[in-house]
Amino acid sequence: MFVRRPQFCFRLLLLSLVVVVPGSAVAQQSSGKQKQVETVNGPVKDVSFQALWLIESDDVHRVEYDGPAREALSKVGFGRLVPAGSVVSALTVGRDARLETHSRYGKFKCQVQFLNTTEPGQLQALLELEAQPNEGVAVYTTVRVPMDKWFLAGAGDSRVGLPVHADDGKRAVLIMKVTEEVIVLE
Repeated sequence: MFVRRPQFCFRLLLLSLVVVVPGSAVAQQSSGKQKQVETVNGPVKDVSFQALWLIESDDVHRVEYDGPAREALSKVGFGRLVPAGSVVSALTVGRDARLETHSRYGKFKCQVQFLNTTEPGQLQALLELEAQPNEGVAVYTTVRVPMDKWFLAGAGDSRVGLPVHADDGKRAVLIMKVTEEVIVLE
């Protein structure tokens, strides 16, 4: 019994040195965790978004969409696309934005609201997008969206454009991109 007691005291002394000694690995590890907690960013406050309405068109007289999402749209089955309308806006997360524009193809209405999520780099989006040509396409959805990446908001078969433009109007597609902060122009 006497032999075990010094071992116990030695272990207790060693444990107290590890815990008490400043600059030890344990102390550095806990301060590293504290620094990580301090550098965590807060919620996203303001965002800018772009919504683009594209239509399939075989008319060579229309300028083809050649933006950053073109290759991915081809991979999911869309043919030659031309821009039909677009909106860009900034808003505070938690508030909504309503935009409406007109083009030769008809009216394009957009209402969005973004909310923060627990996932970094994502927002929850309440989207209401309507393209109203002769026969419209509309998207009403709530979805988590990535920041700084183009995503497909919705698509549908449509007869977009005037009846005399037979080459237009096979399908319409709505794509969006959300970026943090407002777009600063100076």
